[in-house]
Amino acid sequence: MPCPFLAGLKMGHRTGSSPPIGSLRFEAPEDPINNRSAGVQDGSYGKICPQAYTPWQNSHLITAPPGEAESEDCLFLDVVVSKATWDNRCAGKNVPVMVWIHGGGYQIGAKWGTPMTNPIGLLDRSFEDAEGALWIGLNYRLGAFGFLQGDKFSTSGGQTNAGFFDQRKAFDWVQKYIEIFGGDPDRVTAIGESAGGGSILHHITAYGGAKDPIPIQRAIIQSPAFVQRPYKSQGDDSYNILLDAADVSNLTELKELSTYDLQVANKLSQNADIYGNFQFGPGPDGDYVPDLPGTLVAQGRFNKNIPILTAHNTYEANRYTDPAATNDTAFFTYIKLYFPEINQFQLLELAVLYPAIYTGLMPYTTPFERLRLAISEFTFTCNAQFTATALGPALLRKSYSYLFSAGTGFHTVDVPYTYYTSDTSAVASTSLAEMLQGYLTSFAQDGDPNKASLPSFPVYGLASTQRNLNITDTGNIRDPSATARCAFWQTFK
Repeated sequence: MPCPFLAGLKMGHRTGSSPPIGSLRFEAPEDPINNRSAGVQDGSYGKICPQAYTPWQNSHLITAPPGEAESEDCLFLDVVVSKATWDNRCAGKNVPVMVWIHGGGYQIGAKWGTPMTNPIGLLDRSFEDAEGALWIGLNYRLGAFGFLQGDKFSTSGGQTNAGFFDQRKAFDWVQKYIEIFGGDPDRVTAIGESAGGGSILHHITAYGGAKDPIPIQRAIIQSPAFVQRPYKSQGDDSYNILLDAADVSNLTELKELSTYDLQVANKLSQNADIYGNFQFGPGPDGDYVPDLPGTLVAQGRFNKNIPILTAHNTYEANRYTDPAATNDTAFFTYIKLYFPEINQFQLLELAVLYPAIYTGLMPYTTPFERLRLAISEFTFTCNAQFTATALGPALLRKSYSYLFSAGTGFHTVDVPYTYYTSDTSAVASTSLAEMLQGYLTSFAQDGDPNKASLPSFPVYGLASTQRNLNITDTGNIRDPSATARCAFWQTFK
């Protein structure tokens, strides 16, 4: 390709879509308007999509005014490229691309901007025994701005699960422009943690695998998170809660609200959240999300051409479990809150799968730990398990998975290791951080986490073998989520 010349361009905060405001609010994103007179956004400041915390996270933030950086005009992405990659971009030496989808429960978060997700250390690791890599982080609409469903909303003309379309638009941008920066559009790895990992799983199952596959060549899915919304009523209920919080009656009036008023309504809607859950999130819409990902995977309705590396932590749901869950009744109280239309037969099956036995026979010894295990499994770990199986041994192909058991093993404790730079205070073991980064960047290179300088990483296979990443013992184990419990949750409806 001709060598591109980008006079005065600094990396970072390059827009991928037109602002989703006014008539474009609650719509699929559109290509940005080519307005050179507006100048180039040079990365000296950055906008994030409107945020909304829940009462169980921070009740004070429910009524806090929107932050200065929060804006509906937030569909930007960052491109982080090394000088070596930039200098070689015209020599036909394009490098693999890692596209990061951030987590945050589909309510909070942003593409970059905190030390926790500084990609410099990850990119440094990509040059060890390899050609390097290029990193991209993207914003997508959150909360009510990006994750509404239900007949009432969709028949009014709203775009269900709009946040996923924002992400897709960013991946389309990568295909069109990443060669300019020295990236290889034929070696794109989607990497995401928590809601980011859950997003990638939804893209893999998009349209039931029938059309328009996401333009990626491999995926790293860490702690893939989403709470199943199996009932049509759930989408309508969340939409009605938003209408009430905004004091309007329909989508037209929502679009006419000021951005301040809509952001406040988004925040106030979280008052209806139960402990550990969020008001808005992905759900089936009969289109991009034709069904729950677990159901689609079980039916073979997904994109089967993506090599996969999955991961989960030991005790994912610790912070999402009510500390007051100290008796046996709490388990089914919360199960019914999460799944209000669950039937008696399903409850009986759960009583068998999660018996109130605290002697050490089960992976829990208290009522709190019993509920924590269930929430961990239906929100995080089972998603990783069935994905590693479906895109690996079920297709007679290699897939990979690891358990992050270092430290507390709680949700997100692995992220500072993924994005370790040189700040030793951020991790308990620099060698573990560098090992993890080596596995991730090696997988982004060629779809295999193994490389000569690292301990062998096993194929997941029919034995459900994971690499156990721990400060004191890094060996191979059987995936603790490969159980009848996860088989139940995969097809739960």
